[in-house]
Order: sequence, then structure tokens, then C-alpha cells
Amino acid sequence: TAPPPSSSHEHLIEETTFTPSILYTYSAPACAEPPSPALPSFCLPSGLRIVRSARPSRFGCFVLTGKDGQRLYGHCLITFERLPSTTRVVWPAAGGGNGSDGVLDGAAADPNKISTIGNILGGSPSYFYAPRCLCLLSRAHHPVALRACLEALQQLAARSAQDAGSPPLALPIEASLTHLVLNVPRALPGGPAVRFNLGNGLPPMHVSCAPTSQLPSTDYALCGLLCRLGPSLLVKLFQYALLELQL
Repeated sequence: TAPPPSSSHEHLIEETTFTPSILYTYSAPACAEPPSPALPSFCLPSGLRIVRSARPSRFGCFVLTGKDGQRLYGHCLITFERLPSTTRVVWPAAGGGNGSDGVLDGAAADPNKISTIGNILGGSPSYFYAPRCLCLLSRAHHPVALRACLEALQQLAARSAQDAGSPPLALPIEASLTHLVLNVPRALPGGPAVRFNLGNGLPPMHVSCAPTSQLPSTDYALCGLLCRLGPSLLVKLFQYALLELQL
């Protein structure tokens, strides 16, 4: 089935759920495991949806448990980027919309099911935006520190994408990733704070881990949350914890 006429179906692209995919991966040579095929679904659990206007960035976490019981913590920063007019859109087999899966920048596909963002807009001055997720996988769960790392890497990526007239980065983004993966030591429970920097012009960062016998076990405090819970909710929280129920 050929794609619908772009002039009258701009809304269709907003109703279509596109399939997320991994665009780029980086890992240290010592821990170069292939990413899980389910990783894009964890980063964008509702699929990839195109929107009319850019939205604020958001942060989230998830946990991957391997066959050996080892946990890998995912820390995701989702930002929205404007799609170039040359972005290829592969419509779903059924014509798109109503929850069907499409593909952005699809490679080999039926030419009758391919459009571009420019054709869909048809000269309209509006734009489309799509989410892009930066994800850090770590054996340790440090959401505050790793969120700061992702935001710093996003700043570096934004600088590298500026016009040719802007000064180039002193070091490529890969150098900052290499430093983070290979040179920044893991914070030990009860040990001193680990302080590090990802590049010139970026704020210094630190990560610490409380002793295992104390809260919090990660780098964010639970005191503020517990102080705001009433007696009944506090009892229910401990009941869920004892029964291992998900909140």
C-alpha cells in the first residue's frame, strides 16, 4: 500500500509508533559485551513517538538482570531533536497509525512505503521532533552522578554539532567516555567521595556511596521522602518491602 498523500496526513506521523534502535555504542575493551537486544525498549518503553514541538529532557533508570543474577543499571537521558527534512520515514505495512510500528531512517524497504519529513511537511514552516536517548550502563546504581555525566555529555554533543564557525572541541566526546569508563574509580561503600571531570568547561562532579549498614545505599538521600510520609503510608512502605512487592 502506498503511503498516504503527505499534504493531508501530517497528523498520521504523530499517531504512528516507530521502532527505536541503537545508533551508537561505546564500551571499554575489557568489558565489551554486546548490548541486550531489549535495550531500546527499556530506554523508550512507549516506543518512539514524533512530536510537533521540542519537549524538556527527562531522566529515568532501569535494571537488567542477567542469567547469572548480576544486575546492570541503566541511566537514561532523553532529549528531543529536530528531524532534518531528509529523514526517511518507512510506514508500517498496514499504512501506519493506531499503534503500528514504523521505522525512521529505514534502509532497504518497499519504496512505496517510504516518505521523507520534507515531503510530509510539504513546505510547511513547522517541524517535527523525535526523542534521542543517551544511556549509561553501570554495575553500580548512582542516578544523581550519572545523570550529571549524561547531561555533560549532551552538552559536548551539542557543542560538536554547532556551525563550522564555532570553535571545535578540545577533545572528542570519545575521550571523555574513555576517561569516565577507564579512569574514574568506582565509589566504595563508606569510602571517600570520588571527584572527576569530563572535560574543560564542564562542572566538576563527584560520586559517593554510604556504608552498607546505612541509608542511602546509592548517591541520593531517602530522608526527604520518608519525612513526608504519614504513619499509615510509612507502615505500608515497610509492609511492601517485607513482602517484596513492587511499589
